[in-house]
Order: sequence, then structure tokens, then C-alpha cells
Amino acid sequence: MKTFVGYARDAQLRHDATSGGVGSALLNCLFKNGQIETSLTFDFNPSTLRYSPRLIHRWNDYRPTGSIYQDMDLIGYLRAHLGEIRGRFACFCLPCQAASIRILLKDAGHDSILFGLVCSSQQTFAATERLLDLAKIRRADVGTLQYRGGGWPGGIRIGLKNGEEKFITNNGSIWTDIFHSRLCMPKRCLYCQNTFNDHADIALADPWLPEYLGRETPGLTFVVSHTPVGDRLLSAATDECVFEAVPEETVFRSQRRTLDRKAGYATHPWRRTVLNRMRAWKWYVRLVFSNPRWLKFHRKILSRCKL
Repeated sequence: MKTFVGYARDAQLRHDATSGGVGSALLNCLFKNGQIETSLTFDFNPSTLRYSPRLIHRWNDYRPTGSIYQDMDLIGYLRAHLGEIRGRFACFCLPCQAASIRILLKDAGHDSILFGLVCSSQQTFAATERLLDLAKIRRADVGTLQYRGGGWPGGIRIGLKNGEEKFITNNGSIWTDIFHSRLCMPKRCLYCQNTFNDHADIALADPWLPEYLGRETPGLTFVVSHTPVGDRLLSAATDECVFEAVPEETVFRSQRRTLDRKAGYATHPWRRTVLNRMRAWKWYVRLVFSNPRWLKFHRKILSRCKL
């Protein structure tokens, strides 16, 4: 592993991205240098409140959306649209998607460059529904929704059809409690140990450390290169990004809580069992999400039991 901290030179891209804008800047570099012909962007549908993938063949069609906390069948989409992929392909993906995407594209005769997201867990669409309910926002009133961006650590921006915008920060908010409730994440996340997206060429992470929080508000990205392809891309992207080498330990420290939690599930399987029972109790889930106070109480239970 080669580890760096960096940011996109394009100030707007850096501001709009999840953290630092490095991933989007690298994608721009690939298109600009003719190293890829196809990638993915994601579109938001205000009727369903869901994001969906769309193949693109030029940088100008890309929309920086930041992280999308909605579980979607990305592999199924690519399988259904293999005939529309041209040449080398690049995209962002979760640890549970990277290996399958690589194999799918290779079998179809396409090389791939994968930007892996360092992942604590994904969220099902239920997390978004719970957020709107607790924030007392009617689904029919939502025109736009973006989960990350607007600086770092940023927050969820919900544009209402009347022109008003609601902002919910990513730290210390209702969304924080929903995200870490473990009640809205896919079951597979309880069994995942691949936090650093080992099957991707490059992994991207938020710098969740005291020395960055509250200071680097424009946004920074921890960058991990797993392959020679990743090494070459970072070396070629100095016009698009600024990189500084950091110790591997620093990057691991930024994800320490996630790593410890996942290790705890593996060494103490009863923790998974308890969580799965909680998630199966519909009455309990309804109770937890009926009031922000119940949600905070639930998180105290998780903390006390190291869940």
C-alpha cells in the first residue's frame, strides 16, 4: 500500500465532492488523457427519491454527487449494459462490488480502473426514509437530495420544490444516529472485513482524525494505491490533484473505529446475532425511529454492548 492525503486542484470540484474531490479529479484525468472511454455517473429521480447509474463516454456528462447512501445493484446494471461499454472502463465502487465488477468486465473484454470507496457500511433506502420522517420533510416536497459535498465533512442537502434547502450535517445529527444505528444497513455489511477495498486500484477515504476535523473544511482525501495501475495514475495526475505522502498508520488510524467494530463481529459472532435479532424485531425498529430520543438511546445500547 502507498498512502497519501490530497485534494483536487479544481476548487469547485473539491467543494462539491465527498472529501477533497480526488476521485472525481482522477476520473477527469483519465478521460482527458484518453485512458478510458466509459465510466458511470448517477442521476437523482425526485419522483422515487432514488439514485440510478448511467453510463457516460465523456467527462462533460459526469455529475459529482459525492457518496450515495442508497444500496443499489451496480453489478446488475453493468451486466445489463455491457454492450454499451466502450474500451477501458472506470468507476467508483464499494468493497463488496469491486472484485465482481473487475471479473464481469474482464470476461466482456474490457480493462478496468476501479476507484474503491473505503467503507464502514452502506445504507438501504430505508435510511433516507427515516431521515425524512424524523426531519418532518414530506417525500412529495423533495426536489433534490445530495448526501455529501458542500465542503467537509459537509452534510445532506435536501432541496425542496418550493426553493427552500434543508441542510443536515454529517456529524452530530439525526443522520449520524440513523447511519450508526446499524438498523438500516444491508445485512452483508455485518460480515464484511474488506474496509480498504483491497480489490480496487485506488481506495479513497475521509480523514476522520482530530488533526483534520474542523480545520480542513474545503476537504481532503486519504488515498491508498493498491496496484501498479493506481501508482501510475497518481503519478500522472499532478495537474489535477495535490498529493502528500502520509504514513500508512495514519490512514489506518482514521478508520480505527470501523476496523475494530468489524474485527469484533468476526471474533465475537454473538454481536452479529444480537444485531440481526434487533433488526428483525419490527416493533423495535418502529420504536427506535419513532423519536430522536429513542434513536439516541438505541445507540447507547450499541455502545455499551460494543455492537
